[in-house]
Order: sequence, then structure tokens, then C-alpha cells
Amino acid sequence: MTIRLPQPSILDHLLRAMGKKRAVYLPRPQGERGQYAYMVARKESFLKALLRPKDEPLHDGCVDVFEVEELQE
Repeated sequence: MTIRLPQPSILDHLLRAMGKKRAVYLPRPQGERGQYAYMVARKESFLKALLRPKDEPLHDGCVDVFEVEELQE
């Protein structure tokens, strides 16, 4: 199974400078799809991330876009 992870954009760096996080929703495996399955993780809306308070944690099943970047290395 292949999972395509999004790369941080300029807007993500802007949010990081403001002290906010942008969530990446990781897909949940749904049954046996075989070794050739291809899934895509998606980013949270920029406006949603911008309006969320700094202290509020991300939802369950989400990670910060910069944490995803560290997982790829």
C-alpha cells in the first residue's frame, strides 16, 4: 500500500510563523486492498487552521503538516 503525503506549502510556513498548526488527515485502511492500493492524505482547510486558537490540540487521527515531513525522511 502506498500513502501519498502532502508537502508543506508557503501557507503552512505562514501558519507556523503565527504559532498555529495545520492538520493532515491520514487515511484509515479499509479492509484488504492489496499491495497496489494507493491512498492520499489530505490537508485541513487553510482558513480552518487560521481561525483555530493556538492552544487547541489537533483532532484524533491528525498530525501536523511538519510532523508528516519528518516521517518521510
